[in-house]
Amino acid sequence: MQAEILKFTTLIRKIIYKRLRKKLNKFIRQNYEGQQNYSRQRFLAYAPMSAVALEEFISETFNYKQLKKYQEPTFSETLFKLIDERGYSKDSQVYKKVGIDRRLFSKIRSHPDYKPAKTTVILLAIALELDIDETKNLLKTAGYTLSRSIMQDLIVEFFISKKIYDVMIINEALYNCGEKTLGV
Repeated sequence: MQAEILKFTTLIRKIIYKRLRKKLNKFIRQNYEGQQNYSRQRFLAYAPMSAVALEEFISETFNYKQLKKYQEPTFSETLFKLIDERGYSKDSQVYKKVGIDRRLFSKIRSHPDYKPAKTTVILLAIALELDIDETKNLLKTAGYTLSRSIMQDLIVEFFISKKIYDVMIINEALYNCGEKTLGV
């Protein structure tokens, strides 16, 4: 019986993906920036200042307490605030939903400065069914972004913006486009 249910749900996911494929391809054509060619001068014009210059600037301009007041909430603070806002009573409801290891989730909870992999952050955003702006904010708190120059990011953005939070469907699309899947 379980094998039949699994076959049926797999079939349903494939049908959903096939219906979305045309929209996904259009979205990619309109938004993929990986093909652009940037000149060296343009790159150098926006190159960050050297570490020495930055250190001098900070030491002359700010002290630690002044900098601290500009610091935004950490990834862990943001994640657990979102979990509380969504009404989850147990952490396991979140991490099991997308197949994240309990030990990894425990590390995120116990080490406030822990920086998880980008894929982990994306999976947590999917588990919490965050909209695209909330997803981008959560990624930002961990030091990541969804880039329109990276096909995997573009595909993930498409599904989240369409409020499709089924990891299997997203992975099917990633696999069919030759991209690395989200795990699970």
